Amino acid sequence: MSVNAVQKLLRDALDALETPNVQLPPAQAWIAPPLPGDAAAPQIYVWGAHWTERRMTGGRGAGGSKRRDYDVAIHIYAATVADDPNADSAFPLLIEAVIAKLASLAMPVQLTDDETKAVTQLVEVGERFEVTYGVPRSLQDQRLLWYNCAVTVGAVEMIIA
Repeated sequence: MSVNAVQKLLRDALDALETPNVQLPPAQAWIAPPLPGDAAAPQIYVWGAHWTERRMTGGRGAGGSKRRDYDVAIHIYAATVADDPNADSAFPLLIEAVIAKLASLAMPVQLTDDETKAVTQLVEVGERFEVTYGVPRSLQDQRLLWYNCAVTVGAVEMIIA
């Protein structure tokens, strides 16, 4: 049982993600956000999750399996030059690239948590998405626009218990 392993799989899938048809550098994906600094590349944070867990078969100690349904929060941030002719499409295309990448991950995937060594199976990612795309904001000198988006992606993990 490992939200840790699920978050790492999603982070690794999104790190160095390229946005087609626009001049954005490859995205950098993280779990714990790094110290604030130069955001020259789009930033993706796989940070936070809500889940429900239920026993599928068998009683405690009698074997069986459990199912964990996740809603994993993914936060996307990017800065673009305000007078860029592609500014209107660059960030929406980045959002679409994130969704397309997650929806295309091959399933099922065996997960082994680096810390607990628990082995589970991720059987679904990217069948459900919820997107909240915020209004871009001008940064202090008004040369850059700061975009943000929250994507909630559904995932299902099966656990032999």
